[in-house]
Amino acid sequence: MLLRSSWQLAQLFQAVLARVLTFLGAAPSPAVLAVASAAVLTPAPRLGPSGEKPRQNTPPRSPAPPVTLIHLHVPKSAGTSLRGALAANFGPGEKIAIRPADFDATIDRMTAVQRAGLRMIFGHLPHGVGARLDQPVIYLCVLRQPGPRLLSFYRYIRRQADHPLHRLLNERDMSFGEYLTFCLDHPTMRLEVDNGQMRRLAGRLAQDSLGHEHDIFRLALEHAFAPDMVLGLTERFTAFLDNLVAMGLIRSHSEARENAAPETASFEEARAALTPEQAAILSRFTEWDQKLYDICAIYLFGLDPQEGH
Repeated sequence: MLLRSSWQLAQLFQAVLARVLTFLGAAPSPAVLAVASAAVLTPAPRLGPSGEKPRQNTPPRSPAPPVTLIHLHVPKSAGTSLRGALAANFGPGEKIAIRPADFDATIDRMTAVQRAGLRMIFGHLPHGVGARLDQPVIYLCVLRQPGPRLLSFYRYIRRQADHPLHRLLNERDMSFGEYLTFCLDHPTMRLEVDNGQMRRLAGRLAQDSLGHEHDIFRLALEHAFAPDMVLGLTERFTAFLDNLVAMGLIRSHSEARENAAPETASFEEARAALTPEQAAILSRFTEWDQKLYDICAIYLFGLDPQEGH
């Protein structure tokens, strides 16, 4: 991990942000400006023995009044592991897993007392669902390098018998590249793989979001650096858990990586096997997620995307 002084970090962060905004052809929103001019200039926290402590969005203190943590679970970003690591911090009536399609109905069935007692909501949820609750919420989101995430998602579908696409992919014996082409031609299957991390963070996972990536990216940045968001990286998973403890959001954690893909060919090998057309689809499906990941990595750890992670 590459660590920098706060001045170097600010220069690097603002340089990357400037490149992205120049590409977008528009000025940053006030929320993004605030991040570039203020948050990134604050002194970095003292590192622990592991050297892995990330920057914190808020000072480390116990939240008051009690808040509800909402996990925006990006598929194949250690989300199942996060759920397992946090479970011991909450009682049976304080935690619940909800499918996105069932969120409103589930909340409506609960009494006001039950809703107020929620302390942890898990699920493949988009940003914004916390508006259904009366109490303050804090969103948790862990991002992963986009290319490896898509490959891991593809492999997960191939081996997970209860996934809706499992039978189709295996009957057709789809390669990774063929799966990408299939998703491009089927909009309902495309949202999760076409810059799905950006869309989830922006709260825009509907089909009508396709083709509006510039606006969605700006919104994802605003949500990423808002006071009610705590970000982490799959590649720095323990640091994310330690940060939640330091911020007083949980008492403790027991890290255990679950639902991890078996060790197989690397992402670079899988990418090298793509046809030029399939490689172009992969680039299209990861372009915005890569920008988002790079900016967040710089903010959290001072990692330089140009020098590798």
